[in-house]
Amino acid sequence: MVGWRAVLLVTIVKSSEVDCAVDDELIEAAAPLSNTPTVFKLAVGRAFKWDRGAPQWAAAFVASNDAIPRLADLCITLRSLEAAGMELSMVAVAGGLGVLPVLECVTKWRDVAFVDGNVNQLAALLTTRDLLEERPTLADYVSSPVGAALHAQLARDPEAFYLPGGLRGRAQFAPSSDARPWDFEYLGLAPNLTSLLPPDAYPELAWSPTSPESYDNARRAIVNDINPTLYLAPPAPDELEGFGGACLVWASMPDTRELEEALGRARRDCSLVIPVRSCGKGTGTWCDGADVHNARLLDPHALWEATARRACGGMYARVVHYWAPEDRLSLGGPHDLSWALNVAHDGATSHAAPEAASASVDTALLHMFFGKRQTCDGGRGQLFSQIVSNLPALFPRLERVVVSEFVTGAFDPTNPARVCLPSPDELADLVLAALPDFRRAETSYVPGGGAARRSVFVAFTR
Repeated sequence: MVGWRAVLLVTIVKSSEVDCAVDDELIEAAAPLSNTPTVFKLAVGRAFKWDRGAPQWAAAFVASNDAIPRLADLCITLRSLEAAGMELSMVAVAGGLGVLPVLECVTKWRDVAFVDGNVNQLAALLTTRDLLEERPTLADYVSSPVGAALHAQLARDPEAFYLPGGLRGRAQFAPSSDARPWDFEYLGLAPNLTSLLPPDAYPELAWSPTSPESYDNARRAIVNDINPTLYLAPPAPDELEGFGGACLVWASMPDTRELEEALGRARRDCSLVIPVRSCGKGTGTWCDGADVHNARLLDPHALWEATARRACGGMYARVVHYWAPEDRLSLGGPHDLSWALNVAHDGATSHAAPEAASASVDTALLHMFFGKRQTCDGGRGQLFSQIVSNLPALFPRLERVVVSEFVTGAFDPTNPARVCLPSPDELADLVLAALPDFRRAETSYVPGGGAARRSVFVAFTR
């Protein structure tokens, strides 16, 4: 079953060369790691011949020309979601591992799955994994960068890396000639095709971890959190688990939505799908920090909905959602689709059969009752307490109450209501006074607009 999703969509830039065939067979490929022996599965097209989903056999990228706009803001958002208890997973095009700076942002990825239509690029990924395992600290990496080591290894013995087992030791690459040149001109460069995009092509974009902790995060993602199946085409829809959390998609630089959307459909039960996009330096899609790319990743509304779903108990909680008086006109709008029942402060509802819906409700969510005010009217606390105290009678199966509110820092300094916004502790006092059989369970914060804390959820259980 496809889970509830909030999807953030932004402008797509340039296409990655990944075959989009699905319906996979599985072929095992060994991944020699000294400390963590693992056998990966290589998912190939069902036909494995000619143009029917057969993998590409081509030189591998050893570096990336991906630049990621608003990376710092993206990291703030991901770290805040992680701090709120949300599981984070990713489906990424392998390529030259331009995704590494994004992997730095999260302490513990639940799962990172890699896709690439070039079977040799997946081999380069596993070799990079070996090299990262051999470099346990950032100091080790700085003294011997992985990209340079991979580039040197491929140039030194390309047959050992590229030739299939049936040819290895029995054939060699023919030397470069006018008829079959090995050199390929790329942006004025002419690298030998034992690998593409050497690490010194764009030294300013070479992976440079920002701290020992961020290096540990990215290294852990590649060494420990990598999915045991490597995909030569996007996984089938809902093939991968989304764990009810935020599912990131990295398609490098696509110029159509097809690849990115295929990767986004790969995980089931995602509360949030976040496509992260880059710009390719040296290409027609190059952008700078002023560009719009990734700007909508900071949209607080989708982030709020996803975190609200987790605070309310997960994908299958039956939630009654209460709109604040200022949002009365939102009743019956598109946001109502996210919840089992929607109610205004005055009891009005958009549901065709509210009695039946009320019987199934197990969670109540109160949405910004104080933060939407423009003045400090004294009656809002009384209204809030009255609604909360009536919840058990209206919803016999009620087991959880969640209050969502802005944090003070999210308010414009000139907003008069800023001075009377309740703190999480004050919200808890109001709820527990109205519901003495409940206890405070947790407090979590929601990012948005580049801020780590834009709003707060205070959850209570019976």
